[in-house]
Amino acid sequence: MADEARGDGEMTEAGRTGTRTEADRARDRKALLELILAVSFERSDQPEQAVATFLADLASPAAPGRIIILNGVPRSGKTSIARAIQELGGGHWLNIGVDSHMATLPERLKPGIGLRPGGERPELESEIPALYAALFKSMAAHARLGVSIVADIGIYDGYSRPLGIWQICASCLDGLDTLIVGVR
Repeated sequence: MADEARGDGEMTEAGRTGTRTEADRARDRKALLELILAVSFERSDQPEQAVATFLADLASPAAPGRIIILNGVPRSGKTSIARAIQELGGGHWLNIGVDSHMATLPERLKPGIGLRPGGERPELESEIPALYAALFKSMAAHARLGVSIVADIGIYDGYSRPLGIWQICASCLDGLDTLIVGVR
């Protein structure tokens, strides 16, 4: 049957009545996370095991102060994965990724860490390392206080000159339980 949109924004099979329950939504979020992770881990020797291990580890309430960085291009599913982690992960997870970062910036610094290589705003390139350092140090401060972080960002380093973003990340998050997931 074809899908059709209902007034509440949910998609249902044509002719199906009733509203979706929270259990339906939770099942859908888990299925979406599993699908996206399967694609992310497809280069692994055992992708199904990698996804199962990731989900089991995520669900454990132990180990507060973990950091998961979801790195990928726009529209790759990072925010959907972050929301699923927030809802399915054990403990409490804050998302302090690119969207929250953008909300804190004055107009003159936008798009901040959302700046893509290619000459979009070359006058901002010199500000990018400090903005990333501030974001990574904020993640570290949260984690050291026992707050788990999921961050949906796109880390680029192909500007007019190398800015050392990955080195900044490693330096700021050194010693912390950090997982970097490439999302494509």
